[in-house]
Amino acid sequence: MINLVGFSPLSILAPDGADTGLSAASADRTSIFLGILMERIAHLNDQAGANAPRAVSPTPPAADVAYGRARGVNEPAGETSMRDAFRFVFEHEGSGYVASDAGKESSRYGILQATAARYGYEGDVRNMSKTQAEEIYRKIWQDSGARDLPPRLALVHFDTYINSPQTARKLLQSSQGDVNAYLGLRARRYARLSDLKPRRYAQYMKGWMKRIQDLGMAASQIGPTSTRSSV
Repeated sequence: MINLVGFSPLSILAPDGADTGLSAASADRTSIFLGILMERIAHLNDQAGANAPRAVSPTPPAADVAYGRARGVNEPAGETSMRDAFRFVFEHEGSGYVASDAGKESSRYGILQATAARYGYEGDVRNMSKTQAEEIYRKIWQDSGARDLPPRLALVHFDTYINSPQTARKLLQSSQGDVNAYLGLRARRYARLSDLKPRRYAQYMKGWMKRIQDLGMAASQIGPTSTRSSV
């Protein structure tokens, strides 16, 4: 996990706070790959959306209940969505201890030492159990606002939030609650970071894009593509 800087669809804020636009050359290098990636994700979401119940302007809780029932889930859909999100994160973060996560500090289960301490964990994350990690993620789930979003959007937003709360909030707003747009903004942001600081970020690009692809595929299984009115 790394903490990423803020983003808008038109420009990227460099780590020093300067507003740096994406160059034409960079756009050419990344547009084809991003186009293919997002076309694939959109196709998956459209396929799932064709068979999913859709509402024009549901309140998030009502939508969660409706989609949960459609999936045959007995427990509240909010809880199910949270477990789906945790499962995705644990699968991609793994359980191993990382002494220097993205050149920053130690982590386990994708949770940085400072983040764990902020959410009440005492001790070295090296010794953190999965149960303790889940307790932290439950608190982050609440703070992120994911519990108030429809299932598919909640998954995408939560996974983004655990990497950078500030970025997640901006992408949620910029995407207007559209999952495909959210994923596209996140992918383009990673590409721009890699272009701006290749020595620092280029090594992560393959993993970042694979995660976005997996996230889009996972999201396509659990709910509507968009609820613009609820954001």
